[in-house]
Amino acid sequence: MKIPLKIRKRFDEYMAFATFVLKAPHIRLLPIFALVDSGSPWTALAPMDSQFLRIPIKTLRKAQEHPKILFAGDVFRRLLLTDVELVFKDDKGDIVKFEMPSVSVLDPIAKKPVEEYKGIPSVIGVDFLRLHKMALYLNIHKNIAFLERVES
Repeated sequence: MKIPLKIRKRFDEYMAFATFVLKAPHIRLLPIFALVDSGSPWTALAPMDSQFLRIPIKTLRKAQEHPKILFAGDVFRRLLLTDVELVFKDDKGDIVKFEMPSVSVLDPIAKKPVEEYKGIPSVIGVDFLRLHKMALYLNIHKNIAFLERVES
C-alpha cells in the first residue's frame, strides 16, 4: 500500500507533502496539507491549521516531555490532541486510516496574530512513520514521492 505525496518547491527547495483528514472529537473534518518531515520527531498541527479545524486549544493538555519547542524560528507550547485518526487516500484511491495516540498542536507563546504563522506547515513526523511502519520514498528528479508500509 502506497500513499502518494506531492512534491512542492518551498524556500527554494523541493519537499514532499501529504493530504489527509484528521479525525478527533469536536473538530472540523477538513483536509490538511502537511510536510512529511523526517527531521520532526512528532506529527504536529501548525497554528493556522489548528484554527482552521477549530481545535479547542484551551481543553488540550500540555506535553510532559518537551512542553516548549522551537519550530520554524518561533517558540511554541506543545499541546496534545489525543485519540486521533489520520485518513489518507492510497494510490488506488482507497481510504486508509491510521490511529495515533496523539498529535502535537503547536500553540505560539508570542502573542501575534495567527496569520503571522501562515507559512508554517503542519508536519507528519517520525512518530507516524515509526508507529505505522512507513517508509518515505522521494525522487525529486522524477517527481515521485510516496509513503509505503514496510513489512517487518
